[in-house]
Amino acid sequence: MFKFAAAIIDFYDDPAFINTAHAEALFESALTPPEDTSNLPNGAFSVIVKTAAGVHRKFPVYNGLAAKFSGAYFEEIAESLPEEIRKTAGYFLKAAHERHDLSLPSSLDRDFEEPETRVVEYKPDLPVEGIAKTAEEGIRLAEEVFSGRSRYLPLLEKVAKAHDLVEAATLIGVDLQNKDVWDYSPKDTFGPLFKDMLVQRDTLVKAGGDNIRYEQFKALLDEAVNMSAREIPFLIYQFDKMAGLSNHYGLNGLLDPFYGTWGGEAMPKTANVERDLERYKLETVGRNTTLLNSVFPSAFVQRFVRDPVGCYNEATAAEKKAIDFFTSKVPSDLLSSEDMGHNSDGDLAKKVKSATSDLSKGETSPSERPDRESSYDAAGEIKTGL
Repeated sequence: MFKFAAAIIDFYDDPAFINTAHAEALFESALTPPEDTSNLPNGAFSVIVKTAAGVHRKFPVYNGLAAKFSGAYFEEIAESLPEEIRKTAGYFLKAAHERHDLSLPSSLDRDFEEPETRVVEYKPDLPVEGIAKTAEEGIRLAEEVFSGRSRYLPLLEKVAKAHDLVEAATLIGVDLQNKDVWDYSPKDTFGPLFKDMLVQRDTLVKAGGDNIRYEQFKALLDEAVNMSAREIPFLIYQFDKMAGLSNHYGLNGLLDPFYGTWGGEAMPKTANVERDLERYKLETVGRNTTLLNSVFPSAFVQRFVRDPVGCYNEATAAEKKAIDFFTSKVPSDLLSSEDMGHNSDGDLAKKVKSATSDLSKGETSPSERPDRESSYDAAGEIKTGL
C-alpha cells in the first residue's frame, strides 16, 4: 500500500535537496521557495491528489527547471505510485518536458492518455484493521500524516494544517497526542521561547551592520505591542522574508516565528518544556542531511530524518554522542524556566515590552553548516545516484 505520509515524491519533499546550498541558490533565482508554493496555481503541478488526510500537489512544472527536476524524481518513484496518479502525473509531466524541449526520462518516454483533470482522488485499499473506525482514530491518523510531512511543509501551510487539526480535535472532544501539531497551532498566549526568538533576530540584524534594517526591526517591535499573540508571528515572518533571515531558520540559527511564538507550551494535561526543546533540537538536526551524511551511513540518516526522536532513542552510545554534539550547536539559550503566562488583551502590550526591553543584552550566535558537495552540478544537472 502506498503512503503519502513521509514519502519523498518530488523535490520539495526531499530534505537531501532542499537543505543544500545549491538548492537555496535556486530558490532565490529559478525555483519557487518551499514556503511560497501555496501561492502557485494548481496548473503549476502535474497531479493534485486528494486523500482523507488532505490535498497533495505533486511534481511541479511551473518552469523548465522545475519540470526537469520533477521528471527525475518521477523516474525514481513512478513504479511505486498508484496507477491513476502515475498516469495523470505522467501525462502532464511529459507535456511539460516537450513544452520546454527537455529530453524524456524512460518513465515518460511512452504514450499517456489525456486525463479529464489533474485531480485524482486516492482512497487506498486498507485492511479492515487499518481503517479508522472512530473519530479518535481519524484524529490519530491525521496526526500521523502531519508528523510525517510537517518538516517539509511551507510554514504557512504547516500552521494552517495544525490549526485545522486542533479545531477538529476540539470539536469532537479528542485530546491531541502530537506535540508538533500543538506547537504550530495559533494561540492567544506567548510560549516560553518567545523572548529568545526576538533576541536571536536582534542579534542577527545588529551583526549585519545595516542601520536601516535595524530601525525596521525596532519599528516592528513597536507595531507588535498593539497586536495579539495570534498576529505577531505573521508580522515577524514577513519581516524575516524581507530581511533575508528566513534562510537562517533551524540549524542556521533562528527559531521560526510560529514555533518561537506559540511553541514550547504544555499540551493539555501535559507539561515538559525541557523534553519539547530536546525534540525541537533533534528535528532541527534531522533537517540537515548534509551534516548527517558527513558522519553517518545513509541508512541511519534516512531513519533519523523520518523519526529523529525515535531513531535517537534506539541509537548506539557512539551515535548518540555524535548527535548530542550536533544538537549542542542548535541555539539553546531558551527560557525553559520562564513562563510568559496566559495573557489577556489588557496586558499583552506589557508582555511584549517586557520581552523586548533588554534585547541588547542577549547573545545568540547562528551555527555554521559545513559545506559539502551538492547532489547537483553547476548547471543544475542532477548527478547520478539521485
